Amino acid sequence: MMKKICMLTISLCIAASVIAAPQTAFAAKQDKIADYPEILSENLEFERLSDYAVGENSYAFAEGNTLTVLENEIAETYEAKSEVSAIHFFEGVYYYSEKDGTVYSLPECKEADFKMPDFKEDIIVGDYQYFYNTKSGVLTMTDRGASFPEELTVELRDYSRIKQYGNNLYVMGGNKLYTLSGKDASEVSLIYSNFQSLTKISAAGAYSQLNGFSTDLWLVALTEGSNMTEFNLDRLEKDSEYYPVTSPRQNTRTDLKGQALLLCETGENTGVVAIDTKTYIMNRSGYAKIIKLEATPIENATATINAPEWAYSLPFMTGPSRIFQLSPSDDFEVLALVTADSTNKLAHDFYLIEKITEDGRAVQGYVAKEFLNLEYPDVNEGGANVLPDPNESHDDYIRTVVLVLVVIVLALIAAGYITWVSSSGKKIPAKPKREVKDDMEIDDSKK
Repeated sequence: MMKKICMLTISLCIAASVIAAPQTAFAAKQDKIADYPEILSENLEFERLSDYAVGENSYAFAEGNTLTVLENEIAETYEAKSEVSAIHFFEGVYYYSEKDGTVYSLPECKEADFKMPDFKEDIIVGDYQYFYNTKSGVLTMTDRGASFPEELTVELRDYSRIKQYGNNLYVMGGNKLYTLSGKDASEVSLIYSNFQSLTKISAAGAYSQLNGFSTDLWLVALTEGSNMTEFNLDRLEKDSEYYPVTSPRQNTRTDLKGQALLLCETGENTGVVAIDTKTYIMNRSGYAKIIKLEATPIENATATINAPEWAYSLPFMTGPSRIFQLSPSDDFEVLALVTADSTNKLAHDFYLIEKITEDGRAVQGYVAKEFLNLEYPDVNEGGANVLPDPNESHDDYIRTVVLVLVVIVLALIAAGYITWVSSSGKKIPAKPKREVKDDMEIDDSKK
């Protein structure tokens, strides 16, 4: 038996394929890519489309010996050894046959025990009857409910290969796919993109960078219109193979501008940045390093932590950037402050701290300001310095002092009164003498 070759072609450089073959452009599914790609979203086009099939939210097309399956805006291409004669969808599987009649299944490209159905030339949907003449290539429509004879049969010469999938009729026309209702055809939108490839970006080296402390912090200026895909950095683990990107189309934006904090860079063209509490993955061409984020030194400050917390390798709180834990019983030194403002897009003010580990190593990390209580020494710049009493005592002598003062005041009052009396010429009146009556005889004998 002649060996059949079927190969899944994977193209990372979609733009290059468009230049090389403008009639066909594919965004193939990726198992793994090294970097954030340039995002493309374009119409799938063909130059000599020969057949098609419609599946569950997917389409398959045959063009020469190339087959293309489009699903969720991802176009996968397959190559057969010889020209594909027909393609069909049945019970969740795409089948195709080559010129010699051998049938294969996708995506395995293995020979299949399946009989391709004969092309159905006559299809009736409601009052409409369609007939496709395979010899002349002319499609006609008969309206069996028409009121006038001239409206009974209409030739639809621009269309061919009519097929019915579910409740819909499809036809080919000018290397495009259409749905058919009566005699009116509507083009099917065949948009392909490489958004799904964003879920397969290699995360090699990302965790180790995020988990390594650095004082070399960079702010980047975002290029207007750049693609940035939001993702949850907390889901990145030490052994993660890919960046944890989900729903890439919905989470990709081009309207962000201003500045962001650079968290890490991997591969040749991938960067991860933070704006407030959100993280984004993007191509490095979408930003430029502009300035280092400087921390303001703090001297002679002590601090206590008000709740168990982690110190982070960057002024951004996320799982991969945790480097050591802190508890209220820890002793550490506050070295500097990184301030959040409208420019650098940090979600918090962060203190740079240093802690001595049990084995005597000095480790540094960033802690959000909300978790620390700082205390500064009292400083009096410009006034006289007051030296404290080295023998300061807190005994209560107030009562003794008050009594002494009272005695002194009373003595002063008395002295003042005496002075006033003597200086005014007044005498103290003598006591009155006892009166002796003249007619009273004194009995000497009683003396």
